[in-house]
Amino acid sequence: MEGTTSAEIRSTEIVNSLQRCTTEEEALKVYNSWSDTYDQDVLGLGYNAHKYTVNKMLKLVTGKETRILDVAAGTGLVGSELYEYGYTNVDALDPSGESLAIAEKKEVYKKLMCCAVGEDKLDIDEGTLLFQSIKQSIDRSINQSVTFGTVAVVYMNVT
Repeated sequence: MEGTTSAEIRSTEIVNSLQRCTTEEEALKVYNSWSDTYDQDVLGLGYNAHKYTVNKMLKLVTGKETRILDVAAGTGLVGSELYEYGYTNVDALDPSGESLAIAEKKEVYKKLMCCAVGEDKLDIDEGTLLFQSIKQSIDRSINQSVTFGTVAVVYMNVT
């Protein structure tokens, strides 16, 4: 398509692949294969959910020493944004090992855990603040990124 960037084409193909997935394992394979270009692709489309997520969190969590777990951390966009605001006590959790390898290179997380929520007992400290955002939808009809979000913040006694 004329005027369409490679990131737009690649992202559309990947989103289509994700929509065809019928198992978590299939979706994980797609995310693992996308990890190398994920940041470039989504940021090139104007993705800003990581900024939205952190801006919401900043209103709720003022102590920069607060222990935070970035659930569905992926390649570390949220962790990087938190780091820019001085939050350095952040761990990452994501089932995609390939995405976490990208996140690790950013050096913004204390600990990285490769698993999905609900699979295993999480190795996190009591009182850790867990948060996750519902991140993005691609509206292919107008070929642009549409961001919406909810930040779920849960204080837990993890034992």
